[in-house]
Amino acid sequence: MDRQITAQDIKEAIVELVKSQKETDNQFNRLSIELEKAYKEMKEDTRKMKEDTRKMKEDTKRMKEDTKKMKEDTKSMKEDTVELKNGLKEAKNLFTGQWGKLMEALVDGEAIKLFNERNIKVVRTSTRVKGNYEGQNYEFDIIAHNGDEVIVIEVKTTMKVGDVKKHLERLKNVKTWLPYYKNDTVYGAMAFLKAEEKSDQYAQSKGLWVIRATGNSASIINKDNFEARSY
Repeated sequence: MDRQITAQDIKEAIVELVKSQKETDNQFNRLSIELEKAYKEMKEDTRKMKEDTRKMKEDTKRMKEDTKKMKEDTKSMKEDTVELKNGLKEAKNLFTGQWGKLMEALVDGEAIKLFNERNIKVVRTSTRVKGNYEGQNYEFDIIAHNGDEVIVIEVKTTMKVGDVKKHLERLKNVKTWLPYYKNDTVYGAMAFLKAEEKSDQYAQSKGLWVIRATGNSASIINKDNFEARSY
Protein backbone atom coordinates (compact mmCIF):
# COMPACT_ATOMS: atom_id res chain seq x y z
CA MET A 1 0.00 0.00 0.00
CA ASP A 2 1.39 3.36 -1.00
CA ARG A 3 2.60 5.64 1.78
CA GLN A 4 0.71 8.90 1.98
CA ILE A 5 2.70 12.13 1.68
CA THR A 6 2.31 14.09 4.80
CA ALA A 7 2.74 17.75 5.53
CA GLN A 8 5.96 16.88 7.31
CA ASP A 9 7.31 15.26 4.16
CA ILE A 10 6.49 18.31 2.12
CA LYS A 11 8.13 20.54 4.73
CA GLU A 12 11.28 18.43 4.76
CA ALA A 13 11.36 18.39 0.94
CA ILE A 14 11.03 22.16 0.85
CA VAL A 15 13.84 22.53 3.41
CA GLU A 16 16.04 20.17 1.39
CA LEU A 17 15.23 22.05 -1.82
CA VAL A 18 16.05 25.40 -0.18
CA LYS A 19 19.30 23.94 1.14
CA SER A 20 20.17 22.58 -2.29
CA GLN A 21 19.32 25.91 -3.89
CA LYS A 22 21.55 27.72 -1.40
CA GLU A 23 24.44 25.40 -2.24
CA THR A 24 23.79 25.95 -5.91
CA ASP A 25 23.71 29.72 -5.35
CA ASN A 26 26.93 29.53 -3.35
CA GLN A 27 28.62 27.50 -6.09
CA PHE A 28 27.34 29.94 -8.69
CA ASN A 29 28.65 32.89 -6.64
CA ARG A 30 32.03 31.21 -6.20
CA LEU A 31 32.14 30.45 -9.93
CA SER A 32 31.15 34.03 -10.74
CA ILE A 33 33.89 35.34 -8.49
CA GLU A 34 36.44 33.03 -10.08
CA LEU A 35 35.26 33.96 -13.57
CA GLU A 36 35.43 37.66 -12.71
CA LYS A 37 38.91 37.17 -11.27
CA ALA A 38 39.99 35.24 -14.37
CA TYR A 39 38.48 37.93 -16.58
CA LYS A 40 40.34 40.68 -14.67
CA GLU A 41 43.58 38.69 -14.94
CA MET A 42 42.97 38.19 -18.66
CA LYS A 43 42.30 41.92 -19.09
CA GLU A 44 45.49 42.71 -17.15
CA ASP A 45 47.47 40.23 -19.24
CA THR A 46 46.00 41.76 -22.41
CA ARG A 47 46.88 45.25 -21.15
CA LYS A 48 50.43 44.16 -20.34
CA MET A 49 50.73 42.47 -23.71
CA LYS A 50 49.54 45.65 -25.43
CA GLU A 51 51.96 47.69 -23.32
CA ASP A 52 54.79 45.32 -24.13
CA THR A 53 53.85 45.49 -27.82
CA ARG A 54 53.83 49.30 -27.65
CA LYS A 55 57.23 49.33 -25.91
CA MET A 56 58.59 46.86 -28.43
CA LYS A 57 57.40 49.11 -31.27
CA GLU A 58 58.98 52.12 -29.57
CA ASP A 59 62.20 50.16 -29.00
CA THR A 60 62.18 49.05 -32.64
CA LYS A 61 61.62 52.64 -33.74
CA ARG A 62 64.45 53.88 -31.49
CA MET A 63 66.68 51.07 -32.74
CA LYS A 64 65.98 52.08 -36.34
CA GLU A 65 66.65 55.72 -35.48
CA ASP A 66 69.86 54.74 -33.65
CA THR A 67 70.91 52.59 -36.61
CA LYS A 68 70.21 55.47 -38.98
CA LYS A 69 72.15 57.87 -36.77
CA MET A 70 74.99 55.37 -36.45
CA LYS A 71 75.12 55.08 -40.24
CA GLU A 72 75.11 58.87 -40.55
CA ASP A 73 77.84 59.14 -37.91
CA THR A 74 79.85 56.41 -39.67
CA LYS A 75 79.46 58.23 -42.98
CA SER A 76 80.45 61.53 -41.35
CA MET A 77 83.40 59.81 -39.66
CA LYS A 78 84.53 58.35 -42.98
CA GLU A 79 84.22 61.76 -44.62
CA ASP A 80 86.16 63.35 -41.75
CA THR A 81 88.79 60.60 -42.03
CA VAL A 82 89.13 61.17 -45.77
CA GLU A 83 89.34 64.92 -45.19
CA LEU A 84 91.94 64.41 -42.46
CA LYS A 85 93.96 62.06 -44.69
CA ASN A 86 93.79 64.55 -47.54
CA GLY A 87 94.82 67.33 -45.19
CA LEU A 88 97.72 65.29 -43.85
CA LYS A 89 98.71 64.33 -47.39
CA GLU A 90 98.62 67.98 -48.46
CA ALA A 91 100.60 68.98 -45.39
CA LYS A 92 103.09 66.18 -46.03
CA ASN A 93 103.40 67.15 -49.69
CA LEU A 94 103.83 70.78 -48.72
CA PHE A 95 106.44 69.90 -46.13
CA THR A 96 108.22 67.51 -48.49
CA GLY A 97 108.09 70.06 -51.30
CA GLN A 98 109.44 72.86 -49.14
CA TRP A 99 112.07 70.59 -47.62
CA GLY A 100 113.05 69.43 -51.10
CA LYS A 101 113.52 73.05 -52.19
CA LEU A 102 115.71 73.70 -49.15
CA MET A 103 117.72 70.59 -49.99
CA GLU A 104 118.13 71.73 -53.59
CA ALA A 105 119.21 75.19 -52.44
CA LEU A 106 121.74 73.67 -50.03
CA VAL A 107 123.20 71.28 -52.61
CA ASP A 108 123.17 73.95 -55.30
CA GLY A 109 125.10 76.30 -53.03
CA GLU A 110 127.70 73.66 -52.19
CA ALA A 111 127.96 71.86 -55.55
CA ILE A 112 130.68 74.00 -57.16
CA LYS A 113 132.93 73.87 -54.10
CA LEU A 114 132.40 70.14 -53.54
CA PHE A 115 133.21 69.11 -57.10
CA ASN A 116 136.09 71.56 -57.45
CA GLU A 117 137.62 69.77 -54.46
CA ARG A 118 137.31 66.55 -56.49
CA ASN A 119 139.07 68.21 -59.48
CA ILE A 120 135.91 68.66 -61.53
CA LYS A 121 136.14 72.38 -62.19
CA VAL A 122 132.49 73.27 -62.66
CA VAL A 123 131.86 77.01 -62.50
CA ARG A 124 128.08 77.44 -62.56
CA THR A 125 124.84 75.60 -61.84
CA SER A 126 121.35 75.50 -63.29
CA THR A 127 118.34 74.35 -61.28
CA ARG A 128 115.03 72.82 -62.23
CA VAL A 129 116.05 72.27 -65.84
CA LYS A 130 112.95 70.94 -67.55
CA GLY A 131 111.54 70.53 -71.02
CA ASN A 132 109.97 68.20 -73.54
CA TYR A 133 111.67 66.13 -76.19
CA GLU A 134 109.46 64.53 -78.83
CA GLY A 135 106.55 64.34 -76.40
CA GLN A 136 108.62 63.10 -73.46
CA ASN A 137 108.85 65.41 -70.44
CA TYR A 138 112.08 65.63 -68.47
CA GLU A 139 113.33 67.54 -65.44
CA PHE A 140 116.69 67.69 -63.68
CA ASP A 141 117.01 69.18 -60.18
CA ILE A 142 120.54 70.63 -60.52
CA ILE A 143 123.08 70.67 -63.34
CA ALA A 144 126.64 71.82 -62.62
CA HIS A 145 128.73 72.57 -65.74
CA ASN A 146 131.80 74.34 -67.12
CA GLY A 147 131.57 73.84 -70.87
CA ASP A 148 133.50 70.55 -70.86
CA GLU A 149 132.09 68.61 -67.93
CA VAL A 150 128.52 68.28 -66.69
CA ILE A 151 127.21 66.83 -63.43
CA VAL A 152 123.50 66.08 -63.34
CA ILE A 153 122.33 65.96 -59.72
CA GLU A 154 119.08 64.39 -58.47
CA VAL A 155 118.03 65.60 -54.99
CA LYS A 156 115.97 63.47 -52.59
CA THR A 157 115.07 64.06 -48.96
CA THR A 158 114.74 60.27 -48.57
CA MET A 159 116.64 58.32 -51.20
CA LYS A 160 115.72 54.76 -52.22
CA VAL A 161 117.17 52.32 -54.71
CA GLY A 162 114.27 53.02 -57.08
CA ASP A 163 115.22 56.72 -57.16
CA VAL A 164 118.75 55.82 -58.15
CA LYS A 165 117.57 53.51 -60.95
CA LYS A 166 115.29 56.22 -62.35
CA HIS A 167 118.14 58.73 -62.37
CA LEU A 168 120.42 56.25 -64.13
CA GLU A 169 117.80 55.90 -66.89
CA ARG A 170 117.49 59.68 -67.25
CA LEU A 171 121.25 60.06 -67.50
CA LYS A 172 121.26 57.86 -70.60
CA ASN A 173 119.10 60.49 -72.34
CA VAL A 174 120.82 63.68 -71.18
CA LYS A 175 122.71 64.29 -74.45
CA THR A 176 119.56 63.55 -76.44
CA TRP A 177 117.29 65.77 -74.39
CA LEU A 178 119.94 68.47 -73.91
CA PRO A 179 121.96 68.37 -77.17
CA TYR A 180 124.10 71.36 -76.17
CA TYR A 181 125.91 68.94 -73.82
CA LYS A 182 126.54 66.34 -76.55
CA ASN A 183 130.29 67.06 -76.66
CA ASP A 184 130.67 67.28 -72.86
CA THR A 185 131.55 64.59 -70.36
CA VAL A 186 128.41 63.93 -68.31
CA TYR A 187 128.46 62.54 -64.77
CA GLY A 188 125.56 61.66 -62.50
CA ALA A 189 125.08 62.44 -58.82
CA MET A 190 122.53 61.71 -56.10
CA ALA A 191 122.05 64.07 -53.14
CA PHE A 192 120.09 62.99 -50.07
CA LEU A 193 119.24 63.77 -46.49
CA LYS A 194 118.33 60.19 -45.56
CA ALA A 195 119.25 57.00 -47.43
CA GLU A 196 117.15 53.84 -47.23
CA GLU A 197 117.76 50.34 -48.62
CA LYS A 198 121.52 51.09 -48.70
CA SER A 199 120.76 53.24 -51.72
CA ASP A 200 123.86 55.38 -51.08
CA GLN A 201 126.06 52.31 -51.53
CA TYR A 202 124.06 51.21 -54.56
CA ALA A 203 124.46 54.62 -56.19
CA GLN A 204 128.23 54.52 -55.73
CA SER A 205 128.38 51.02 -57.15
CA LYS A 206 126.69 52.36 -60.29
CA GLY A 207 129.33 55.08 -60.73
CA LEU A 208 127.34 58.02 -59.31
CA TRP A 209 128.66 60.76 -57.11
CA VAL A 210 126.79 60.75 -53.79
CA ILE A 211 126.21 63.90 -51.75
CA ARG A 212 124.91 63.75 -48.20
CA ALA A 213 123.28 66.82 -46.65
CA THR A 214 123.93 67.29 -42.96
CA GLY A 215 122.50 70.28 -41.13
CA ASN A 216 123.47 73.38 -43.08
CA SER A 217 126.23 71.77 -45.13
CA ALA A 218 126.78 68.96 -47.63
CA SER A 219 129.61 66.58 -48.40
CA ILE A 220 130.57 64.03 -51.04
CA ILE A 221 130.82 60.58 -49.43
CA ASN A 222 132.59 58.79 -52.29
CA LYS A 223 136.13 57.63 -51.52
CA ASP A 224 139.07 59.67 -52.80
CA ASN A 225 139.94 57.04 -55.42
CA PHE A 226 136.35 56.85 -56.70
CA GLU A 227 136.00 56.75 -60.50
CA ALA A 228 132.67 58.14 -61.70
CA ARG A 229 130.88 56.68 -64.70
CA SER A 230 130.70 59.08 -67.62
CA TYR A 231 128.00 59.36 -70.24
